Amino acid sequence: MVESSIPTVVIVGCGLVGSYLGAHLAANPHLCTVHLVGRESQFREWRDAKSLSAQSGAGTTVSTPVDQLNLHLSLAAFAKDARRRPDYIVVTTKRLAAPKVYEEIRSVYFSSTTAEGNERNGEEQHAEPVPSPIRIVPLMNGARPERDAESILPPGALIHPGMWPFNVISPHPSQYHQTSGGQVFLESETAPLASIFTQSGIPTAQTDDIEAVLYGKLLVNLHNAVSALTGLTIHQEFLDLNCRKIWGGCIREALQVYRAHGINTVSFLPFRLPYSTLPYLLSLPTLIFSRLATSMLAIDPRATSSMYEDLKNQRTTEIAFLQGHIVDLGREVGVQAPMCERVYELVKRAEAEKKGPGFMSADQILDALECL
Repeated sequence: MVESSIPTVVIVGCGLVGSYLGAHLAANPHLCTVHLVGRESQFREWRDAKSLSAQSGAGTTVSTPVDQLNLHLSLAAFAKDARRRPDYIVVTTKRLAAPKVYEEIRSVYFSSTTAEGNERNGEEQHAEPVPSPIRIVPLMNGARPERDAESILPPGALIHPGMWPFNVISPHPSQYHQTSGGQVFLESETAPLASIFTQSGIPTAQTDDIEAVLYGKLLVNLHNAVSALTGLTIHQEFLDLNCRKIWGGCIREALQVYRAHGINTVSFLPFRLPYSTLPYLLSLPTLIFSRLATSMLAIDPRATSSMYEDLKNQRTTEIAFLQGHIVDLGREVGVQAPMCERVYELVKRAEAEKKGPGFMSADQILDALECL
């Protein structure tokens, strides 16, 4: 039997992003063979719905019957059933869950017990072809996600973080809808995967400076906490001046920390506007802001931030990788970020007290920040 020459892609973490991505890749089997690693409860919902579908921001829908999906409950299960090693492992879990994924990758693909060609019962062994390298592609919030992987995987592991730009919602089980715009960024070393994404209906650009892209995205994601604390959808949040003041203040502090560290950013804002313009834009009266920021407001009114969903479902948030990361970076160089620190504390309080979204109003947050 001749093995297929198309790449094998494994997506670990079938949340909103992983499921949206998986739906597009599964609908284009001529581009790659995709395997999805997730939870049985989620796969059961897909089986009940009999398909996995995704709708782009332009309204284009892709759908694959569930019996044509390759579903696995773990990487170990995939490795046992698969006929070949994956070319790419795309990790779309939350940052806090990623170390467990990397530990499993190490166990399955980098453990000496899994090496091919070991002698068995003294039998003569023939030289085996060197297995193709596996490229690991983290797609998750925050900067420097490769450091989590590097701390667990052996030296030489090929880790290529990417940036996922837009929000996804699931209005019904097994259906995933894009609610905002933007293109994915992948490192140039993963150009074949970028081509697969693009041909599957997910516009993807390549970059030689993914760290700068991710640090730019972190500035955008600093609004997540505001949406979560106030309980507002992203569209409502963007139309609230006080919400924008909080977000803009966090961005201003982050930029000061970046300058002290020599951290560069690559802008993916409209017209490639520098991020330094964002605090000013966000501080404008809503009437003016809404006229200048049409692309920011072109977001599905149902869209919420991932942190909103975390508080709603009483999960630990990723605040440590957003405002918390800015605070930590600032301490390293003696630059204070009091607004980011206070927002971090408020989110951790909401976590500890099992508060859902809407823990505070924007006015109350500003009072807590002593910014009025």
